[in-house]
Amino acid sequence: MGPSRTFTKDGIAHGHWESLGGGDGFYCAFDPSDRDVLYLESQEGWVQRTNLRTGEQRGLRPQAPEGQPPFRFHWNSPLVPSRHEKGVLWLAGDRVFSLERQGERFTPVSPDLTARDLEKARTGPRTTAWSTRWPSRP
Repeated sequence: MGPSRTFTKDGIAHGHWESLGGGDGFYCAFDPSDRDVLYLESQEGWVQRTNLRTGEQRGLRPQAPEGQPPFRFHWNSPLVPSRHEKGVLWLAGDRVFSLERQGERFTPVSPDLTARDLEKARTGPRTTAWSTRWPSRP
């Protein structure tokens, strides 16, 4: 987290920023009912709820019902606050999830969007930690 402006001639520097989460964090959203509560998304659909005032942190992630295959997420899964429902966040993986009650309740609101078609999400030979091979275009 950092400033959007500075009044010094040097501009915004690295030291003005504070790291709030772990991993390769991607998306973040503030809780509209409590500006001290922040939601951070990291790899594989992991969401961290952080209270900036108290320092309390809690890891959150949707879990599939017992006996069902686990939900799947991309390396960086979109986490977006709802523009229409205060207090609702949307998390996207193989399904779209509605997060309510400060992320304590995850509800799948879509079917499996991937159809479990592995041809659409093949991983190629790893030359780097993040290489992915996309289907070739005609």
